[in-house]
Amino acid sequence: MSAKIEFRRTVYSSFQRYFVFRGRASKTEFWYFFLSFVLTAISIEGAYLAAMYGGHFGVVGMVFDAIGPFLIILLSIVLLGSFPPLLSVSIRRLHDIGKSGWVLLIVLIPILGAVLLLFLFNVKGDAIENDYGHIPSNHLIGGE
Repeated sequence: MSAKIEFRRTVYSSFQRYFVFRGRASKTEFWYFFLSFVLTAISIEGAYLAAMYGGHFGVVGMVFDAIGPFLIILLSIVLLGSFPPLLSVSIRRLHDIGKSGWVLLIVLIPILGAVLLLFLFNVKGDAIENDYGHIPSNHLIGGE
């Protein structure tokens, strides 16, 4: 299976399990979804900034007036719509290393919390079944 198809399936699977906080998520599932979330947000924000600052170079300012509010609304919808699956895949990722989802609250500690979470998200998952379920499969659709 190609990496492109696997990436798409993994992200799709995370959206399918929008409010599923039980079970485990592999590092692959978590990082593919996180990468798609970040790239989508950066793309929309980049388009917004291009439209906004493009106005300083001539007629393009009228374009910003037309699409600027639309891009802000689109970014808001994407971020709000992606937050529940990001939260659920993050909790399931913590479950994979045997940690409770409540550990996510560590992000409330400025800087240190984010660094600790990045570390935890990169820890290898338990190689055996743990309190949160079976070992996750990287082949999510049809493979579980």
